[in-house]
Amino acid sequence: MAATLGFIAAVKGVGVHAPRCCWWRSSRCCWSPRRYKYFNRADSRRGNHLRLDDARMGPMTGWLNGWAIFLADLIGWASLSDIAAIYTFKLFGFTELGNSKAAIIIGAVVWIAVMTWICYRGIELSAASSRRC
Repeated sequence: MAATLGFIAAVKGVGVHAPRCCWWRSSRCCWSPRRYKYFNRADSRRGNHLRLDDARMGPMTGWLNGWAIFLADLIGWASLSDIAAIYTFKLFGFTELGNSKAAIIIGAVVWIAVMTWICYRGIELSAASSRRC
């Protein structure tokens, strides 16, 4: 939000209403966990977009949404890991490595490996906690 607020405020007619627009847009995201909580109570398998869209709009929409999320994550992780590598080098004072393409690629691969491990651990912890319930 902080990165785009200036662009939103620059749009003619929005101006001082930009913070309210951003708040309204982001406040809807705060309700998503609550929505999933009630969907999971109704059907414990309905805790992801694929199942949610499958129930609301049919299996084809759920399938397309699942693939869209996968592709967005694939593209997003690649570009965000690149940025994370550059800023990690800058954080620790290795600014010359932040200009090296090879170092950035190695740093990006390390970030992807770290994030993959975090996701794996989260999945395992979630699975273990659901088995206990």
